[in-house]
Amino acid sequence: MKTIIQFLKDQIVPFSEGTEKVNATEKEIENLRNLFFNHSKSVTQARHLKIQPRIQRNQIWTVKNEYDDFQGISQKTSHPFLVLINTDPDDIEDEYFTRVFIVSLFVEMASGNDEVCKDSSLIGFPFLIETWNDQPILTELLDEYVGYYEAKSISFSKSNSFELVYEPSSEYSIKNVESLSDVQQEFRNIEISRAKYINHSVLSLLSFLENRQSQDAGVVISLFDKIEYPKFFIGQTQKESNLSLAAKSGVDNEDKYLLWHNMTLPFKIYFRKNEEGFIITISSIGNFKLIKSTTEEIKSFSNKNKTVFASLKEGNYTLIYESFSEPIKIRLK
Repeated sequence: MKTIIQFLKDQIVPFSEGTEKVNATEKEIENLRNLFFNHSKSVTQARHLKIQPRIQRNQIWTVKNEYDDFQGISQKTSHPFLVLINTDPDDIEDEYFTRVFIVSLFVEMASGNDEVCKDSSLIGFPFLIETWNDQPILTELLDEYVGYYEAKSISFSKSNSFELVYEPSSEYSIKNVESLSDVQQEFRNIEISRAKYINHSVLSLLSFLENRQSQDAGVVISLFDKIEYPKFFIGQTQKESNLSLAAKSGVDNEDKYLLWHNMTLPFKIYFRKNEEGFIITISSIGNFKLIKSTTEEIKSFSNKNKTVFASLKEGNYTLIYESFSEPIKIRLK
């Protein structure tokens, strides 16, 4: 059990500073890594036999090992997450989320009140449902459907308010007050810390919505993992109020745009919006590439002093500039 604790601590180095190191040999840790890898292979092999269904409660999914959050910062995890869907999907301004329980293969860490499935045929191995580790997650992080399991000890709930996004539900911990060993308590603390990778997806969205520049649109840029929100302008005047960015033909003739300028770069980037989508204008004709999250390159047009990408939909984009090694990450919504 101590080897399991050390293995999990190794996955959350930023959150484990100051904690006591558990004695475990390198061979024991390596054996546990191989065990986890072999279990992951079982899940991978099983998932290709199934058709990807619509997301709904009682399903077990894998979670992506890496994602760019809603502010363009790359998030990574050292080993895969498995989750059990706890609620039917809901949305926050058309961004879908659900609540999940973390699913663990470390069934030896289960307490008397925990639910353990011993049937290896469902997803390839026995598993523990962490009902005390209830987390919100954007559904775009769900990777592959691997199985279906109706938990016997869990009463599922419907997420119908923003309150369910902010804090893990305490319903299950209240119902299941119990005495835990020191190792079991430490296991729970570590697992909840690791799950920050999952709930951060929703918290990042909420932070974006809080800081977006206008009522109908927002843009955030990440460069060297530093977040910047372009400034809102009408003509040459910077505006602080939460006005509409989109220009409607025949109704609004003001030049409204968002402006981003990094002093280390020899160009400025302007963001506008019309009925066809976002328009990105770069005050230079250098060799620029704009790539969608799907790796598709966006075509541009240019004249003697600017490069323009038009009719852009909401989503993640990466701007690559030939004379600059670092990509510029852009989120439009």
